[in-house]
Amino acid sequence: MEFRSLLIKLFNQLTNNDRQALHFAVGNKVPRKDRDNCTPSGSLNLLDSLFDRNLITEQNFDYLINIFEQINCNDASEQLKEYKLHSIKISNTEQILSESSLIDKSVLNIEDDKMRSFSNDVSRQFPPLSSISELEHSMLRSNTNTFSEETYHFNEHERKQSLSIILKVLNQKRILFSIVLIIITTLSIMLCFILFQSVFIESSKLDDAISSQNIKQKLFYIMKEGLQYGDYSLIQNETFNDAKDRELFYSDRCIGVELKWSSNALFSIQFLYSNDRPSSLHTTTTTTTQSKELSILSSQFSSIFMLNSNEEINKINLYQNLHQTNFNIVGIQFYTTNGRKTNVFGSNDGHFITESFEYYTFGYARGRQKKEKGVEMLQFIWFKQSSMEEQIATVPRKMLEMCEFTYTSLQDLKFVHANGIESSWYDLKRKFNRQGVECDSTASYYEKISKRGPELFAIVNNTSVFYHDNNKWSKYRSAANITCNLIPWSDTNLLKES
Repeated sequence: MEFRSLLIKLFNQLTNNDRQALHFAVGNKVPRKDRDNCTPSGSLNLLDSLFDRNLITEQNFDYLINIFEQINCNDASEQLKEYKLHSIKISNTEQILSESSLIDKSVLNIEDDKMRSFSNDVSRQFPPLSSISELEHSMLRSNTNTFSEETYHFNEHERKQSLSIILKVLNQKRILFSIVLIIITTLSIMLCFILFQSVFIESSKLDDAISSQNIKQKLFYIMKEGLQYGDYSLIQNETFNDAKDRELFYSDRCIGVELKWSSNALFSIQFLYSNDRPSSLHTTTTTTTQSKELSILSSQFSSIFMLNSNEEINKINLYQNLHQTNFNIVGIQFYTTNGRKTNVFGSNDGHFITESFEYYTFGYARGRQKKEKGVEMLQFIWFKQSSMEEQIATVPRKMLEMCEFTYTSLQDLKFVHANGIESSWYDLKRKFNRQGVECDSTASYYEKISKRGPELFAIVNNTSVFYHDNNKWSKYRSAANITCNLIPWSDTNLLKES
């Protein structure tokens, strides 16, 4: 009854909001009708349902404590915890008292048994009183009194001796219990010390090792400046620098390129970055409003080349006009880490330039482009991620594209494996004194580095191979196994030797 009285007291202290929260927290543990009735009487019905389902008892009401803690009724939960602690103390006290009463009963039983055995011995030794005379009877009476007193003293001595034995046994048990407790405590302290060493000291060493390893494995960005291409006169400054204009960080990446061009010139180029800040890429260094916009009146085409989320530019081809009065960039082409290659934006009728470094990807660009002149100069900045453990090469290897294919020669009907490195029709026809027009506007041109094969060849869409003879382009009908890959520039000498 004391526990239920405490519950009534606690539930009377609850506010309406607390009651609603309590009924909601109990959930489907009780019937719906008891859960929906949030009145004081409904709360008592809720308690009866919890008792009926053995979710709480007078000995175990942890479920109710947890519910009060969940709804932030901390005062109620604390009172229940105090009552639980008080009940445990009372239970322990009652157990101790019952054990002591058992010991007293056992001692009394031992004494009674001794008294009975002693009385039996006396009766066997002495005859009945009716068989002796009055004198003897009087003598016996005096002797009996003497004997009773001696028996009392003897029994008292035996009782004290028994109690002494019991106390010695209890003391021995108490000492044994104390020794066991000391051993357990000592072992616990030793175990805690070992755990402390293994968990804290070893973990600190492990943390130091991990932090040291993380420092070694921490990624750093290595920057590589490419060459300046086009008209890189020291007199004229750059008109754009994406790192400054776009306020780029190392985490920012190029996500696309916007271009405007015609069939024979590249008029404007703007790189797009993930930080989405406005760029002054199209502006010039003059101060008038009209001169801050590039003229694209003569441009015929425009396009935005977008990169995928896991894709970056790893190679750029440029085509440069080599006229004495104009060294502009007339065409550009991009390669990506996903194996994509764009068509040439602008014209490929110019001196071929390629820039790519092993394990580096495009970071940002700077250069100069002016009104009515188009793109005059470009310089690309490349980035590479590296760790402290990695050996950083002082000079990164330049990469270029090599294409190879097989065909059957009509001269000797032999199977030929030919390969070549990338170039441009502009350079090839001057080097090999060739005449005629280009093969195709989407064609890529290559110079032979294998022992057999055509001196120069063109590949269209990675499916068709053309050779140049008698100032015209002809298609290989037997060409097969066409593959193009990026290789280090230094490896081309080994291929030429083989």
